[in-house]
Amino acid sequence: MNSKINASTVGFAIGEAFGLPLNYERKEKLINKPVTKMIKCENLNIPIGTWSSGTSTILATIDAIITKGKVDYNKIADNLLLWYKTAKYTATNNLIDIDFTSKHALNKYFEDKTDATKLGGTGYSDCGNEFLPRLIPIAFYLYYTKARDYTIHSVVKNVTFITHHSEIPVMAAYIFTKYIIFLLRGTDKKASFSMLKNLDYTMYFKTETIKEFEHLLKDNIYNSSLEMINSNNYVVDTLEAFFYCFINSDNFSQALIGAVNLGGQASTLGGLCAGVAAIYYGYDSIPEKYLDNLQKKDYLLKMGNTYETTLNML
Repeated sequence: MNSKINASTVGFAIGEAFGLPLNYERKEKLINKPVTKMIKCENLNIPIGTWSSGTSTILATIDAIITKGKVDYNKIADNLLLWYKTAKYTATNNLIDIDFTSKHALNKYFEDKTDATKLGGTGYSDCGNEFLPRLIPIAFYLYYTKARDYTIHSVVKNVTFITHHSEIPVMAAYIFTKYIIFLLRGTDKKASFSMLKNLDYTMYFKTETIKEFEHLLKDNIYNSSLEMINSNNYVVDTLEAFFYCFINSDNFSQALIGAVNLGGQASTLGGLCAGVAAIYYGYDSIPEKYLDNLQKKDYLLKMGNTYETTLNML
C-alpha cells in the first residue's frame, strides 16, 4: 500500500500535468467546456502526463531532507539550483519553466551561497504561488517530528524565504502547511479549515499582512460563488481557489478537475489540489488512467518511499 507521502507526490504531479496544457486559459471558457482527461500540451511539445516545476521543487526538497536528515535551507537551495541549472528532478530531463522570482533568487544564491534564506524577492510582485508546492514535503517533516507551532512558523518562513522573502508568501505558506498538518492528524477537511480561522496570526504577522487574507479567513471561502474565485499567480488568490476546490470535492478526481478548469495558473492549482486530495482521500483514490499516463511514476514513488524511510528514522 502506498503511503500518504507517495499519494501527495504522485497526486501533485498528476494535477500539475493535467493543468499544464490549460495554463492561462479563461475560466469562463473552461466552465462551459471543461477538460476531464489529460491532454497533450501542444505549445510545449511534451508528452501527455509531463509534470513541471512544482513537482521538481517537491523532489528537490525531499532529496535535501533525505541527504541531511533535517531541513537544511542551503541544501534545499543547492537542489533547487541543480533543478534550474542542470534540469535535475525533471520529467523530461529538460527545464520546462521557472518563474522570475525563483530564477532571480537562485541566480543570487549561485553567486553567494552564504545564506539561502536572505536572497528571495521582497516586493509585492514577488508574492506569486511558486513556493507553495515545496511546503507539502515540509508539512510531512513537521508532522513526523511533532514540531511545535513556533518551529512550524520558523521552518516554513525560512523555506519560503529561499525564493520569496516577504510576509504575504510566508503567511500563505504557514496557512497551507498548518492545514496539511491538521489533515495528517486525521481532522476533517472542513474542521481543519475552521481551525485555521481560529489561529492567532498576530503572533507572527503584521496587521496589514493579515488583512490580505481577510476574505479567505473571515468567512467560509468554500461557500463563495465561483465568480469570486480566481486562479492566478497571486498566492492569496491561489489559496482561496485551493480551499474552494478541495473542500467542495467528494473525491480525488472532483478536486483535480474542478481546479484545473479554473484556468489561469491551472498547473500549480491543479497540483496543490490533487496533492492534498490524494493525502485526504488516499492513494487508491487516484484513477488508474491518470497513473498510467504519468511520466516517471516509478521515480516519484521511489523518492517518496525513501523520504518516508528517512522520516521514520528521525
